Amino acid sequence: MKNRSTEKERTLKIRRPFGQTILLAAILLIILLVLVETAARTDFVRDALPAPSIASGHKRLDIKLPLLDDLVREEGRIDCIFLGGSDVNASINPDVFSRAYEKKTGEKLICFNFGLDGFIPPAAAVMAKILVEKYHPRLLVWGFSPTSFSDEFKRTTKEIVSRNPWCRYRLGDFNLEGWLTDYSRAYRYFLRFRTWLERPGYFEKLSIRGEKTSKYGYHTAERVKTFTRFKRDEEQESRYRNILSDFNMDNQALAALEKTLRLHSQTGIVLVDIPVHPRYLTLHERGADVYRKSASYIKKRAGQYGVLFISTNRFDLIPRSGFRNISHMNTRGARIFSRWLGRQIGRAVSKGFLALPPRPGTVVSLAGVLK
Repeated sequence: MKNRSTEKERTLKIRRPFGQTILLAAILLIILLVLVETAARTDFVRDALPAPSIASGHKRLDIKLPLLDDLVREEGRIDCIFLGGSDVNASINPDVFSRAYEKKTGEKLICFNFGLDGFIPPAAAVMAKILVEKYHPRLLVWGFSPTSFSDEFKRTTKEIVSRNPWCRYRLGDFNLEGWLTDYSRAYRYFLRFRTWLERPGYFEKLSIRGEKTSKYGYHTAERVKTFTRFKRDEEQESRYRNILSDFNMDNQALAALEKTLRLHSQTGIVLVDIPVHPRYLTLHERGADVYRKSASYIKKRAGQYGVLFISTNRFDLIPRSGFRNISHMNTRGARIFSRWLGRQIGRAVSKGFLALPPRPGTVVSLAGVLK
């Protein structure tokens, strides 16, 4: 009996560690994941690896999100975000804007250009909500062409943000991939690596565009001549001519405008129509009339929400040499426009036409409130 008891005890001693294998493996896996995540957040990894990605399929979106995160980490905050399509990406230099604004107000704003190619109102409104709720900027400037509210524009960018797991998660649709993307920098590196494996051509273009984008989200031109010579694009002009000839404001675009205007309770909002080359409005006989009426409607809706609308409907603001093509400025035009816009918004703040929320942690004087 004693021998049998001893043999049974030996068997239990042998089996006990194997019964804990799953728990031990889980603990080791958690430790490994923590170490990987910690490493992914170090400056060494940031400098050694390409920027992480949310795998949106939109090159500028995949470039600008990590740049914005890095800027917030570096500065401790973001004060102002410029949102819109490729016209915003090309026309607003955050550094020039910030200097002009500071001269008017004595206050420096940390600004970022989040202009994304093809981001018409429905997609821009989605991104506006995400950016305001995640980064809490004091000022959101939405730049657009009034004709971008046409029902003729493609909706591909709206499909991008509606399908992407991270965007869906930020909008309240919980999913594991979106949650991981939001909280894990290591997982974003994995998504960038997966892109390299699955779409090497896309990865290469992503890297090239990333190198030509400043830390403030603005494109940098290595060959200035490329951006100072006006380019005639027959295909582009034909597309805009069709839009102007049969223009109707799209209901989805107008609903997107309403959603963005409602964000004024969380941040200061400014709407601005981005200047276009004079030729744009002459592509069709009713071009100037369409542009003016669309801008007037948007201004009226903005006023109903108490949102500032800045009109640029003047041909002498940007010289013809300041355009790259009929709808995009070059670097010279961007400097002129950014300086002008910084002064306009700075003047509005100084005169009390635009109130920006205080920075987080700012102590507001009760005496000042009671005046």
